[in-house]
Amino acid sequence: MIYGYMSGEPFTPDQNVLKAKNITTTEFWMYQDEYLPRHPALGAESARLVAEGKLVLPSAPVYEAKDFAKALAYLRKNGKVLLDFNPHRAQASSRHSTEAAGG
Repeated sequence: MIYGYMSGEPFTPDQNVLKAKNITTTEFWMYQDEYLPRHPALGAESARLVAEGKLVLPSAPVYEAKDFAKALAYLRKNGKVLLDFNPHRAQASSRHSTEAAGG
């Protein structure tokens, strides 16, 4: 599933890879009126597949915005990163970690 693309160019997968793995693709714009009623069911089905371990979503490390240089270094070496621009989330997260550790 392609969740989005930044270039604005159409998704053009390697046809040899698709053929070798017997994969077919269908392109559609999920926010067309005809697809909107299906969103809740698709979300529930996706959640079920993730919970069963049948669908694995790629993840990326989360960096605080103040650590942009570290995030950029990681990006250049490994790829995707996420930036968190909410300083309160990081404080709450570390506070919960300390409380859970008995601190």
